[in-house]
Amino acid sequence: MSENSNAIQSVLHETRTFPPSEEFSKHAIISSEEQYEQMWNRAKDDPAGFWGDIAQTELDWFKMYDS
Repeated sequence: MSENSNAIQSVLHETRTFPPSEEFSKHAIISSEEQYEQMWNRAKDDPAGFWGDIAQTELDWFKMYDS
């Protein structure tokens, strides 16, 4: 007899993607899946550089950080 388990088992393996509408994409910060992939790869390969660039371009600072 198999042992009872309280673990949740997922049997759904979804691979479809649903692109946003053109109107939504016009106003999005990340405008394409390719741009997302590039950003994701940079964040993975160089997290300090990636987030440093984001901090400089996307945030307003009273005093710029130094580390």
